[in-house]
Amino acid sequence: MAVAFAVGLSLRLGFVLLEPPTRLVGDERVWIELARDWRVGSAFDPLRSNLLFYPPLFPCLVATIEAFLGGPTAVKLAQALAGALLVPAVGLAGVRLFGPRAGVLAAFFVALYPELVWYSAHFWSEPLFLVLLWWSIERLLFADAETNTSGALAAGLLCGLASLTRETALYFAPLAAVWLTWARSPRAARRGTAFVLGVVLTVGPWTARNWLVFRAFVPVSVMGGRALWEGNTDLSPGEVYARYDAVGGPNALVDRHRLAMREAVRNIIARQPTWFFEKIVEQMPRFFAADNLVIVHLKRQAYGPVTPTVAWSVAALTLVPYILTLGLFSWGLARLRPTRAQALLLTFIAYYLLVHVVVHAFSRYRLPCVPGLLLVAASAWAGRREPWLPPALARQVFAGVLVVLLAGCSLPALRDHVRDPLFGLVEGARGGTPKRGRRSRLARSHSGGATEGTGVTRRCSPSLRFSSSTVFRCEGSSARSRSSYGSRS
Repeated sequence: MAVAFAVGLSLRLGFVLLEPPTRLVGDERVWIELARDWRVGSAFDPLRSNLLFYPPLFPCLVATIEAFLGGPTAVKLAQALAGALLVPAVGLAGVRLFGPRAGVLAAFFVALYPELVWYSAHFWSEPLFLVLLWWSIERLLFADAETNTSGALAAGLLCGLASLTRETALYFAPLAAVWLTWARSPRAARRGTAFVLGVVLTVGPWTARNWLVFRAFVPVSVMGGRALWEGNTDLSPGEVYARYDAVGGPNALVDRHRLAMREAVRNIIARQPTWFFEKIVEQMPRFFAADNLVIVHLKRQAYGPVTPTVAWSVAALTLVPYILTLGLFSWGLARLRPTRAQALLLTFIAYYLLVHVVVHAFSRYRLPCVPGLLLVAASAWAGRREPWLPPALARQVFAGVLVVLLAGCSLPALRDHVRDPLFGLVEGARGGTPKRGRRSRLARSHSGGATEGTGVTRRCSPSLRFSSSTVFRCEGSSARSRSSYGSRS
């Protein structure tokens, strides 16, 4: 495990120091703006800050590192360390889930996974979120296996911190608490209570702050309301923005959230009884698409113009491991006879997929599930000396169906890549905007009318106009932001 951690840390530090110059893309600039506002505009005082749309932990961490350790390079180095700390978390979880051999393999898989390495050098909340989330899962497994109450408390604290980074972790906490409590072992209820207490101790102060500042019960942020509306509406993205921004008044942020939730629920009810099935068909291909932000950066020319050879090399380096992971995951899942601990892992993967079916999906949103996919893939590889197919016919059929479904979801994106001028097989300016196919009314769900990788450019306000599902180029950012972050992201 120590060797895997050293390999992962070395790769991430090396990439931070050696990555070619690039510019900020999408929400990267938003996080930088929020961090500066937190440090300068609010003077680190949460009661003076207007932050409600986004979760607070990542911009606060960026602001703190900038204030005490220096500029963007210090932030990236901290992210590299966070990314490397994910390696032992997944490895130790793998030991408890599938045994020592699979745990060590999973640790090396995480250490070497190119997409996870890439995020260390970019200003997204994923490195922080993943390390907090997966150490929480590891501590949950430890607390359950060792009947350890302090481990459950630590798991709750980590889950709460993860929720302050990306709110999706918060709504998995009740499932984790039930799983921890529902055990045939001494003091299981005490461990479940300790876990919930840890979550409350970390999330509770920010919820109380939201009440004091905005006079509304908002556990973490209001981003989820607009995302839910965007994913469930007949309106065009521009119409959603217009209606959302038209709400004013002294408590506009909260009133906009209430409008978004009300409209989303109304639209979901109106789409019954076929809504959920339509969303599965629509969003699963986006969740499992053979795509990633590395390729998005190339298409958006964040690194400047690149040759087709470079584009093909980067695509192969980042997509082949993902496709192999899906294949091994399918094999491992078909062979699995879930234990209690493995049931927690599968529940988390299913929960995360369900969240993004209900709201909307993109390849970046599956990143928290990737360590889980790698764990099941490692279990399959660790047991490769056994018969390749599970003995039961039903499991063989299940494996085949799963492979076909995942291939059907992931591989069509490869066709879109090939049609992009970036790869040199069609005429057009390299790094141009990929063509998008016809989108259904439920598909028109992303802010600004574009999913990641589309070429939407608009003048935006860094406080509200950004969505984690959209690539924008924000015009009019401050001179300090351009000078500090403009050359390398």
